[in-house]
Amino acid sequence: FFDAVNEHIAAQASNQSARETVMDAVEELKANGESDLIEKYLEESNKILENMGASPITISDISEDE
Repeated sequence: FFDAVNEHIAAQASNQSARETVMDAVEELKANGESDLIEKYLEESNKILENMGASPITISDISEDE
């Protein structure tokens, strides 16, 4: 039981780290004036996040950070 809980916690931490990496990249795209690439970047990144078991990032998630 404890092994399963520890694995779940590790996966959650990994997923959160991956989401933060994507969000950082989106912020960099915005800062460099490449906002037109954000949708395509999120589309591709979300495929990877979902394969990891992480929830996808939506445009509204990005807007909330502004």
